[in-house]
Amino acid sequence: MKQKYVYQVGAIALTVLLYTTMVWAEVTYSLDQMIDHAITNSSEIAASQTNHQVVAAQKDQLQASQYPQATVSETFLYTDDPVGVFGNKLRKGEFSQSDFGLNQLNDPDPTGIWWTRLQVQAPIWTGGRVQANKEILHTQDASIAKEIATIETNIRVQVSKMYYQWQSFDEQIAVIDSTIEKLFALERSYALMDAPTSATKTSFLISQAVRISMQAEKQNLQTQRALMIQRLRIATNLDLSDDLLAGELPKVGQKMIYDQPQYKRHDYKVMLAKLEIAEKKLDASSKTNMPALHSFASYNLYTGTFDTIEGAFDVGATLQWTFANSSQKHQVKEAKAHIEKLKHMIEAKKKEIQASQINAVTMHNDSIKQYALITSAMQKVDQALSVAEKRYKEGTLPLKDLSQAIQEWTAIASQKIQTQLQVALTAVQYQYEVGEL
Repeated sequence: MKQKYVYQVGAIALTVLLYTTMVWAEVTYSLDQMIDHAITNSSEIAASQTNHQVVAAQKDQLQASQYPQATVSETFLYTDDPVGVFGNKLRKGEFSQSDFGLNQLNDPDPTGIWWTRLQVQAPIWTGGRVQANKEILHTQDASIAKEIATIETNIRVQVSKMYYQWQSFDEQIAVIDSTIEKLFALERSYALMDAPTSATKTSFLISQAVRISMQAEKQNLQTQRALMIQRLRIATNLDLSDDLLAGELPKVGQKMIYDQPQYKRHDYKVMLAKLEIAEKKLDASSKTNMPALHSFASYNLYTGTFDTIEGAFDVGATLQWTFANSSQKHQVKEAKAHIEKLKHMIEAKKKEIQASQINAVTMHNDSIKQYALITSAMQKVDQALSVAEKRYKEGTLPLKDLSQAIQEWTAIASQKIQTQLQVALTAVQYQYEVGEL
């Protein structure tokens, strides 16, 4: 019985260990893993990828149009056309001397004919229309790939910014926790005082109020953090737990250098692809009236009065050329107008990108400057707080001044985190603007 109990305890311990390992595995997602998971599970990307399948089907359909096509047709004719009537009689061997009468030749008795036709037709030359449509489909396929790349980039921007904001909440909560602990220590020291003065008591009450407000701020940050994790859950489709541990905000890098605009954003590339598609459609429209040559071979089986007669075949080619097509002229005119519209939109997009890049570089470099200043201020306030705590313990600094030093330290520490977050967010925005993300 004792041995069985040991086995049960061991099994339970192993289960707990495995569960703990699984939970830990769920809370160690890196930013890259979150981005990859968000892209993999994006419904928008999945919907766009189906467009590749549509284009592939259109390519197959276009290719199939170049293969020989066989058709079978069955036609019933009831006619008094001399050609049909006498042709039918000749095939049946029923043409006689009486059929040479003038009235009979001009107005023969009508007859019924079943005409079965098996025909094979193949294009020889299509006037460049097929090749033009192939180029359109090829460009459309490339445009779809650029649209998907645009969606992926937007996901990277969205997830990166949420991830950094979530990290900043963790760091701000840590600062608030440190402040609350320092203020609690201050309150405990006040409780040990023998006869605090009225001024000291007032300072104590103010310090206590600050500590309570800090607890309220912590609650607010925790709520925002939970909401951010929920947004990340939705964006990444990951089962992120509320106690998920974040890493640190990225280290502050060097300033960005802006020499000239870079037009590498995927949404800009999509616009260029749309212009290329429009130009190819114009080329295809201009070839609508080009001559086309098709070859054909057919076997014809005629049945008159429901008796099978020997069949006949014919082989030939058809040249088709449309000389006048008002619809085609309007299509060309519309295509040219669309091209001009796209060109104006591209120029507007270039100006927008240029302004956005200048703004992104300026904001990022300004954030780095602010971070350098706030880091210097943080070093000084750390020293000031250390001196204030030492003097307070020695009894040479009033409670009010230490409380004020703690509050100043909290404000600057929080500002440092916010500035570091801005550096990270503006870096992401810059990478997006120049097409590096």
